[in-house]
Amino acid sequence: MVFHDAAHMSFFESADMNRSLANFMQFFVNYSFKEWDAVHNPHHAHFGDQTVKDSSLTIWFSEEELKTKPLWLQVGHRIVRDPVLFYPLAGLFVFFLNKPLQQTLFRCAIPLIVYLTLGWQTLTMYLIAAWIAAMGGVACFHIQHHCNQPYRVAGPRERTALDAAILGSTYVPVPFPFSEFSLGIEFHHIHHFDVRVPSYRLSRCHEEGEKMGLWSRINRVEGERLFKSLFHTQFEGSRKHEDADGNPARFKSFWPYSALGLQDA
Repeated sequence: MVFHDAAHMSFFESADMNRSLANFMQFFVNYSFKEWDAVHNPHHAHFGDQTVKDSSLTIWFSEEELKTKPLWLQVGHRIVRDPVLFYPLAGLFVFFLNKPLQQTLFRCAIPLIVYLTLGWQTLTMYLIAAWIAAMGGVACFHIQHHCNQPYRVAGPRERTALDAAILGSTYVPVPFPFSEFSLGIEFHHIHHFDVRVPSYRLSRCHEEGEKMGLWSRINRVEGERLFKSLFHTQFEGSRKHEDADGNPARFKSFWPYSALGLQDA
């Protein structure tokens, strides 16, 4: 979250201090500041617009769309996107394997220092902890935008930044004392409304907004809904965005998870 804020130029008031912090923190989050900037900022600019590719999202196809794909892609998608496998595999890919030419330096420097100073056993535990954190990060990305009802529209004319923030980005209440460690990641609706609100001010901003009645339309996700939403893997039917009558698309889970009720109704 600190790296994320610095990359948005929001942790400090000074842009230079934010860049310095992001360049330092990239060694600890296994992700290049330049690559993050290239992927993450377009997500904020276009989220909800189905005509723009958003590589930060975790659901890509509708049920009917998948049926038109080659068999190898259907089988591969079913395996890779299975909820039990997806978070470990995606965490490994996003934070350890993808774009090695751009990312290797930032992924190897700290592990090398750990190995040289503390030995291979500590290095092993460090890498396992980093992988677990990566799984949690991917799960958080998923929950932020993949709970019913999704905000997806046909194009830029239908999209509004306010609706993308309030309707399309979730609020996930985190109880104390865990909220001391989440650093505001649960207030994604506010973050999408204004990326310059730093993580350490999101809680206060949410409380003040509640008193003013600003959050009546937010998608509050917790408890059973939160758990079930982790199993969402595809768009239901053929629709991937709101239709002309204002009916939204919906997410659903693969069988047998859907048969077990592991999808948010």
